Amino acid sequence: MKQLKLVTVAALVSVVVLLAGCPAQEMAHPVLVQNGVFGFEPKWWSKSVAHVQVLTKDESVVGGPDTVALIGSCSDATVEQMQSLAPFATVWAVRATEPVSARDFRLVPGHVPDGFEQVIPPDAQPFEPVPGRTYFITVCLEPADERFYSLGVRWTPGQAGDVALTGARLHVEGPFRHAPSGMIFPVEVARFRRGEIRSYDADGRDVGVGYDLSSMTEPITATVYVFPMPAGEPTEDPPSFQELFEATVNEITTLHATARLVTQQEVSVPAAGGACPGRMAVFEYHGTFGKTRGDFRTYLYLFEPLKDTWLVKYRFTCPARVDASERIDESLHALDLGVISR
Repeated sequence: MKQLKLVTVAALVSVVVLLAGCPAQEMAHPVLVQNGVFGFEPKWWSKSVAHVQVLTKDESVVGGPDTVALIGSCSDATVEQMQSLAPFATVWAVRATEPVSARDFRLVPGHVPDGFEQVIPPDAQPFEPVPGRTYFITVCLEPADERFYSLGVRWTPGQAGDVALTGARLHVEGPFRHAPSGMIFPVEVARFRRGEIRSYDADGRDVGVGYDLSSMTEPITATVYVFPMPAGEPTEDPPSFQELFEATVNEITTLHATARLVTQQEVSVPAAGGACPGRMAVFEYHGTFGKTRGDFRTYLYLFEPLKDTWLVKYRFTCPARVDASERIDESLHALDLGVISR
């Protein structure tokens, strides 16, 4: 295979190459697994993720390489080496701080996954993808030899058929009203302060709203998700609520390899127009919370479809030493799910 070496990283086997001709003996690249979340196909699940780079190409360069790839072992790459990929420039990169299997790996560009730390840009400066701009997402997989390629995948946020604004941050002053469902997210809920608001689809029907309780003694982070029932084939029955709940439970155990299901039970919260029934589950895992490693607990709540369309999911995470039950109960009662049913 003809290879045009753009940059050779002397300390590594890795090089950046123009892919022209037949494919490498082994070539892996991230794929979309759901709602704009990137992951890997099962055939790569035996490997580990060392680092992730999101790159752009210098638009002043005419012609040149169509994409970027890493050949061979790449886990020892320094930040300087990640940046030295002309005519490509790394705009965001995260590095694994603990072994993360390709099976468990999930990525929304701009969100630092559990088990990773951001190294580009420094000081945890946010990365917000620009709709319509072309990016290249490259994931370093290990183990690898000179026959193995970690291929960059092209990604254009907002492009039809692509990850249309998936994970895009919404900037809202004052209360945020999710227009498709009618649910309202105040700036403050109980003792929680609203953080990021993100849209996970092009139409803004699938959103996540973050809340934080900043406290030295009982820090808690929460995300409230509102999204429509998954669409199935016209000839298929819609999934049952139990099937939907089991799917959300599987999401937690997929994102956290050490997650252990502690308990689950039926729940109900009062709302205008009647109580909203649902289920909850509690997990414990060892990992990272903010910049702290340790033992943590996650509380997952899913409520039955409102107007036969809208699902509302809560996820609370805190250090395992914190008894978050009272704070969670306060926040569940403060957000009125009944507005969706009106």
